Amino acid sequence: MICRQSFRYAAAVVSALVVVAASMLAAVGAAAAVCPNEQLRLQLRSAQLPDCRAYELVTPAFKEGVAVGVPPLISADGTRVIAGGLGIFADAEGNTSGGIGAESGLGAYYELARGELGWTTTPVRAPPAVQFPTSGMQGDASPDLRTTLWKLRTPSLAEGVGDLYRREAGGSFVRLGPLQPLAGPPLFGNEGTYRGASQDLSHVFINKGLSQGRWPGDTTSGEESLYEYAGIEQSEPRLVGVKNSGPLISNSEAQLISNCETELGSGADAYNAISRDGTIVFFTARACGAAPAVTELYARIDERHTVALSEPVLAPGECTGPCEAAAHAEGVFQGASEDGAKAFFMTEQPLLNADRDHTTDLYMAEVAYPGVTRMVMVSEGETKASASENDATPGEGAGVLGVARVSQDGSHVYFVATGVLTKAANKTGSIAESGADNLYVFNTTTKRTAYVARLSEEDEGVWSRQNNGRPVAATPNGDTLVLVSRADLTDEGGVSGAQVFQYEAASGTLHRVSLGQHSTAPAFSPRIVELSYQSPSGDLPSRAGSTLTMSEDGAYVFFESPDALVPQALDDQVLACLFEFGGTCFNSVYAQNIYEYREGRVYLITSLRDKTGERAQRLLGTNASGQDVFFTTADDLVPQDTDTQIDIYDARAGGGFPAPARQPSCSGDACQGPLAAALVSPSPGSASQSAGDNLPPEAAALKAAPTSLTRAKMLARALTACKKLARRKRAACASRARKRYGAESRTSRHARTVRKTRRP
Repeated sequence: MICRQSFRYAAAVVSALVVVAASMLAAVGAAAAVCPNEQLRLQLRSAQLPDCRAYELVTPAFKEGVAVGVPPLISADGTRVIAGGLGIFADAEGNTSGGIGAESGLGAYYELARGELGWTTTPVRAPPAVQFPTSGMQGDASPDLRTTLWKLRTPSLAEGVGDLYRREAGGSFVRLGPLQPLAGPPLFGNEGTYRGASQDLSHVFINKGLSQGRWPGDTTSGEESLYEYAGIEQSEPRLVGVKNSGPLISNSEAQLISNCETELGSGADAYNAISRDGTIVFFTARACGAAPAVTELYARIDERHTVALSEPVLAPGECTGPCEAAAHAEGVFQGASEDGAKAFFMTEQPLLNADRDHTTDLYMAEVAYPGVTRMVMVSEGETKASASENDATPGEGAGVLGVARVSQDGSHVYFVATGVLTKAANKTGSIAESGADNLYVFNTTTKRTAYVARLSEEDEGVWSRQNNGRPVAATPNGDTLVLVSRADLTDEGGVSGAQVFQYEAASGTLHRVSLGQHSTAPAFSPRIVELSYQSPSGDLPSRAGSTLTMSEDGAYVFFESPDALVPQALDDQVLACLFEFGGTCFNSVYAQNIYEYREGRVYLITSLRDKTGERAQRLLGTNASGQDVFFTTADDLVPQDTDTQIDIYDARAGGGFPAPARQPSCSGDACQGPLAAALVSPSPGSASQSAGDNLPPEAAALKAAPTSLTRAKMLARALTACKKLARRKRAACASRARKRYGAESRTSRHARTVRKTRRP
């Protein structure tokens, strides 16, 4: 009996210890789940953000009442931003900061850098105005933003005319050369147009129109000629579209390929048409009589070797019989790998014996000196699977419409074709259909073709360049693709309107990104405004400031939608009407939400609440890791934001900077503190989820330590507080504040300027 009772007692003790241990482990786990910056997130109204993110105000609070211009340039690591603005601030007044027009005081360019204490603003300085009365950036920079391109005007040049310069990392300027011929008087509008550059800006390319005048030696009669600057202090740029072997000493010795026109890439499409180091450039020579008879695609290597791609010189036996006798047809550039080693183009002309018809096909040319080392027919069709899955007629009937995306390493190319190139179904059971807009992926290493999905007829933007970019993004290795489509690609039923989808090539799985996250949210988002993939230089993913929308590993996807996919997001609200006639609004501004998609869930980054009647909220992009999400908004998301101008924000994982201390309120003439305004409570989160997701914040307000203020600063604070009152009370409040805190100083004039920027 004693033994039995002892056993029961011991068992009870062990059971109690297990419960206590489990409780302790649960407590430890809960504590570990809390973000290290949780208190800071609460103070910055960011507790609802996922991934322990916190809002950071990138642009300065005071901007002279003028919004900073977008799109900005964003460094690859997300720690530096360059943006222009018409306001003069951040110690730029009275100096020669690089202005949009420093001569006329039209603004400046600023570097916004993230430091230990917050984002700092520094003018990007140009040379002295005495030497260069007018200066302006050309809208491009190296990935770290330390090297930038500029147009500078010397006093001897006419208004609006300038030469091309490169601003080095240390702030010095080196002249590349003129933007228009030296012969004759320099005229505004007679300059070449910047088209792109290598990542380090050592190779810069410009177009020159016939109406703008040509450099000596350029006898083309068409609208465009493509030129390159490689080196500094040159008297003229060198023509690109030439047959010459060896570098040109002068354009006067050029042997032109086309007497009509030469364009970067295909003109409309220049995706990686300039290799990362600038040693390879792909260009199109337009047909013009017999030189050439049809529009052809070429590559210029090291400024000394020209390689024909759409009329390649191949090894014996690769193109014989009908292939060799086929009539020449146009070659259309579709993209290249970042290093320029692989170029993709479309043509109706058979270039290999495997091509058995004259429908449009997609080819890949591997390029290296002295020419094309290998030609691959991408759209031949699947031939390495089982007989039931292979293309029934390989090399025939591909009907390629265009390329959606080429991966940076050239290992994957996603393209759309109307032919059935494989009979294998995708993971949802869908199969390619003849005559439909079928999306395929071709692995250039394994030479395998896979069917991704069947697109809608409204999805033409996926494969044809529109508005400087396609609604498509891919990881550098091509294993993950994100696109916007109006088709029900995941076969969920009831899905309509534009949706965001993610495809994983390794597994062949397809996910819908724009999904509702709670019972009151729609099952789909009927209007995805954009999956922006743009840069100042066009559809060039290697450019600084590209809107990536997806991290390099594909783990994070960011997109915009006017629908409330999570709680507290604005749902389909019309904020303003831009054009109204007869009581009917024909151009509405809808609410905008920016979302993050990760591991099958959607999280809210921010919702636009400001009714400005303009596109105030805009997704700018993410850095390579996805830890930084940049966007613009007119809302004051953090206490540091004290005006109503459009600002740039960063929702940074593990980020955030302490807000300025809030002053206690008081009354009476003896009180010297500001007219206090209550902190805005953080908006509740998306749902009750684990720490780091869209969590509801703590209800208690944080205490702020008082600081001593000058009377001028107290006046500025008081005026700021007055602006938070109703319109009818603002004037009286401001009058009382000025009487209480004395004569205005420069600080109070600052506050008054800010006041003017706020809407009534």
